[in-house]
Amino acid sequence: MAMPKKRMSHKRSSDRRSHLSLSETQFAECAHCQAPTLSHQVCKACGYYGDRLVIPKKQSTTILTEG
Repeated sequence: MAMPKKRMSHKRSSDRRSHLSLSETQFAECAHCQAPTLSHQVCKACGYYGDRLVIPKKQSTTILTEG
């Protein structure tokens, strides 16, 4: 089995792995409610994907009680 002649420095190792770093998450604006969403994902605020309703949101019903 082949053995390396010399030890590789930390700089050389990190230079080789420079393309593996994480990038910042890119957000897009929802076409329906202008909330920030991930691209190619259903909007969590309104349930729309583009101009199409995918997940209908339940209507909030509040019952007022006299007390």
